[in-house]
Amino acid sequence: YTTRYDNVDLNQILGNDRLLNSYFACLVDRGRCTPDGEELKRTIPDALVSGCAKCS
Repeated sequence: YTTRYDNVDLNQILGNDRLLNSYFACLVDRGRCTPDGEELKRTIPDALVSGCAKCS
């Protein structure tokens, strides 16, 4: 996977209702996705199945 998001502060996203709701809506096909959301949506299934084997 890309290392572009290695320094993202996940707690900041989880603590921001607007961001969290936006990502959630994207992931469950209830809202538009940003390019970052699209990449997350594309990556999560494989990461979960593989135990994040390709994660950095």
